[in-house]
Amino acid sequence: MSILNGFINAIRDNPVKIIVFVTLLYGALGGVLYLPHIHGTFLLDDFTNLESLEQLKAPRNTFSDVLQFLANNQSGQLGRPISLLSFALQAENWPHNPAAFKSINVLIHLLNAILVFIIASFLLKTTALNSQQNTLLSVVIGGLWLALPIHVSTVLYTVQRMTLLMSFFSLIAIAGYLYGRDFCQKSVRTGLLVILLSIIFGTLLAVFSKENGILVFLYIAVIEWTVFAKTPTPKAWKTGRGLLIYGPLCLGGVYFLSHLPHFIEGYASRPFTLSERLLTEARILVDYLTKIVLPRPNSFGLFFDDYIVSTSLFTPISTFFSLFFIAGLLFVAVFSRLKQPLLSFAILWFFAGHTLESTVIPLELYFEHRNYLPALGIVTALCYYSFLWLHRTSSTWVHYCFIALAITYCGGLYFIAFQEASLWNNSALQALTWQEAHPDSKRANALAAQSWLNFNQPIKADLQLQKINRTYPEDNTAYILRLSIDCHFHHLTPKQRTGIFETIASNTPDLATVRSIQKLLELWNTGNCSTLTYQDMLNLLRTLENNATEHLKSHFVTSLSLFYAANSQYDKAIAILDRRIQQKLDEPQLIMLKIRWAIVSQHYDLALSWIRGARKNRKIKFLDRINFENQLAKMENEIHTLNHAQ
Repeated sequence: MSILNGFINAIRDNPVKIIVFVTLLYGALGGVLYLPHIHGTFLLDDFTNLESLEQLKAPRNTFSDVLQFLANNQSGQLGRPISLLSFALQAENWPHNPAAFKSINVLIHLLNAILVFIIASFLLKTTALNSQQNTLLSVVIGGLWLALPIHVSTVLYTVQRMTLLMSFFSLIAIAGYLYGRDFCQKSVRTGLLVILLSIIFGTLLAVFSKENGILVFLYIAVIEWTVFAKTPTPKAWKTGRGLLIYGPLCLGGVYFLSHLPHFIEGYASRPFTLSERLLTEARILVDYLTKIVLPRPNSFGLFFDDYIVSTSLFTPISTFFSLFFIAGLLFVAVFSRLKQPLLSFAILWFFAGHTLESTVIPLELYFEHRNYLPALGIVTALCYYSFLWLHRTSSTWVHYCFIALAITYCGGLYFIAFQEASLWNNSALQALTWQEAHPDSKRANALAAQSWLNFNQPIKADLQLQKINRTYPEDNTAYILRLSIDCHFHHLTPKQRTGIFETIASNTPDLATVRSIQKLLELWNTGNCSTLTYQDMLNLLRTLENNATEHLKSHFVTSLSLFYAANSQYDKAIAILDRRIQQKLDEPQLIMLKIRWAIVSQHYDLALSWIRGARKNRKIKFLDRINFENQLAKMENEIHTLNHAQ
């Protein structure tokens, strides 16, 4: 420690040397932790979000193709174009080279750790620490945050680059705001300009990476209300923060409240109510805190769909204690903000980071990546108050014992993170480990089934899926996966297939059903599923379309249309699309598919008339229209080329 102190003391007055040192240190820590483990496979939502990259491979890709890839993604309200563009730049590596994608994720994580160091150094300037102590503690904060085990599933899960990029731009916005606020001591005008540009551009890029980027305003409000509560504030910034920070927060609050009925409607497709979600999230937030501060080996991963829902204040009893604990934390945060601003900051920062994904919006209950930015506050307070206690301890024996304990703690965190990361290198072990940890998880069992299939063990895979059927009889996905396996291995009896069809007919399909039926349909359409007849597939697709909720119906209409087209029944393929388009004029994919079938069936004049009509459609969202117009022009040119060829 004394050697590190001496080194920090030698470079503390040279910001460039400090950043170089931090970059090399974090690069070494992060490189050893993550780079050996980037050779795993793609998983789950990777395929949903990235499979269209196949269309972008050179030399075929055009600007229009890139626009279509960006516009077709359904990950969020704004399409997340920044994140998707980063994937598009790596299209050549899809789907054979996951390491290329994961290595970029690791790089972004390292850059984020450097930004955490910078932010921590600005926050600690408001304390009584001297320059050397500030730098040393900021290095520890950034390094500890870098190695948190809870971040492993964010860094090594390819599609979570969306979270990584959103965090990168959010941290840039916050670091720029802190730098500008600090610079106001030299030049108020220049400082405010830095704040303005950092927040505007950083937040925009963050939001277009992932919608959570909008929380930049709330994060900065937390800093203002806690860390800078007693710091002299330039008069111009008092006005500026009202317009630039509190104004957007008020607008966001109004938007949030105005959409509350829409959020409540979304619970119709969830296995829990709004009140049950809020009660359950209390327990989950406490679980997150435990994983950040006192992580346990083998407690991390992607699958928490088996998490027990709180049905009342005392069911389970941990709900009450979790709510009581959270209320206590918030009480401490409010009443300690002037005396212990960093403690108040840590608590409020953590809860601010969960405002969107852990409250009323009907999202799934539990994901570790939601803690990527919120963990910053907890790590900052943990390191600061540990350092403060150590600094005030006069006993040499206690001093050395505490340092030994701190080193053991940090080493333990790093070891757990390394152990978790190593799982991502072995897809089979990963699947079976997660299934063992979450035996009632639908997704864990489905991934384990896929792992058995990779080992050419269809019976074991089917047994894994039957377990899902017994635990969740209303889940269609496992039934459809069993039919897909049957396409290859013919292991189901006619009676078992009939039983599956009858069960599916009584269930309401969900989003996972959409993905599974698309895979089954692809098998059937390519002639790789002789176990299902034409009538079997037709009845199955019609059943799913009839039972689907309004939100998902278009997906099943599309699948049914693809089925008809694969059998050269273009009139039926067009007719079912037509009926849906009359109900949903704002879905460009249905319109383009309808035109595509007219072209394939050589009804060129009809296709041209539909293109002219589509251009008059004003229901299509602005962000979709650019790609829509591009695709219409592309199909129009294709028709003219085909006409000339005749």
